[in-house]
Amino acid sequence: MKKLENPYRNPDLEQSIDNDNKSKEKGKKRVTDFLKETGKNAAKLAEHAKNAVVNAIDYYGDEKFDLSDFSTVASRMEEKREQVRLAKEFNELKPIFEDTIHAPEFTLPKLIRVAEIDKKHAEGEVCQNSIGFKSEYEGLQIITIYPSYLNLFGLKFYPDINSEIYYVDPCGRDYYIALDKYFEYLRHKRVNELNEIAQALGAKHFKVSYIETEKDNSENKVKVTAGVKEKLKGEGGRETESKKFKKIEIGGEMNYLGHEPTEPVLRYLKGNPNIEFLIKSRMAKNSAIHQKVRVNLISSSGIKVKDAAKIDGAIKALHFNANGSFQEGALSEASTELEYEIDY
Repeated sequence: MKKLENPYRNPDLEQSIDNDNKSKEKGKKRVTDFLKETGKNAAKLAEHAKNAVVNAIDYYGDEKFDLSDFSTVASRMEEKREQVRLAKEFNELKPIFEDTIHAPEFTLPKLIRVAEIDKKHAEGEVCQNSIGFKSEYEGLQIITIYPSYLNLFGLKFYPDINSEIYYVDPCGRDYYIALDKYFEYLRHKRVNELNEIAQALGAKHFKVSYIETEKDNSENKVKVTAGVKEKLKGEGGRETESKKFKKIEIGGEMNYLGHEPTEPVLRYLKGNPNIEFLIKSRMAKNSAIHQKVRVNLISSSGIKVKDAAKIDGAIKALHFNANGSFQEGALSEASTELEYEIDY
């Protein structure tokens, strides 16, 4: 997403401020030089000092400092202060407007937030008529959209617009999934796609199982007795802790009549070598009547564990509301394989 330009930044004004500052510094130096002179009488010294100040801030070049010069100085100083204040406020609040999203270079980030306008943006002068604002956390871009302006973006949300944080569907840039439903949604989509693959390939039966490897949090020990492969010294045995176990869950199963295969269209599992090989071998009318492949879920989740951790960090740092830990969901995906069995 291209960085939003600050409309209150004025390069000419910034150059003017720099020039004025240099001019004032020159004037101060001239006054200091005069004050350092010795052997001059007070009247002459005062006259030189006055001339130095007049020359330093004489905008009209008439060699005198009058009300016209004072009015111009005051006006320009006030204008500069206002421009600096507005530019600073814009950089802090980062509002976005309807014109912003219609610009050719504008793209939505993967993570968006739907929330009512907060107090500081509601009161911010630069935020009047804004439709949301931009946030950033360690390079992660986030846009907050005010609910009444969602229709401007043409987006769809799952399961509805009642959540706060959403992440983009990996197969649809205009579809956003509630963060706490993201991995559940993708599991459902992949099982449906495997069902469609089985039907297209003319299968008579298919079964999908989730095989998750988890750490064993129990206090159970596995006792290894003496005399089995390893001779233990002394009486008794040695205890080792069971580190992991496997949890198997059926994700879907169905029977069909079967027919000649047609090539299916892949979306969520596109690019997975195991699924693509299964399809290729069936389309080549391979003689196999049973096939089984496994797919690691995180590979088709559209996100990496480290990115999920960064999202959790952003939510906490920016004081957004979210249910649960997105990183925990990603870790579960990383430790889970989808086993796909199909019979023809």
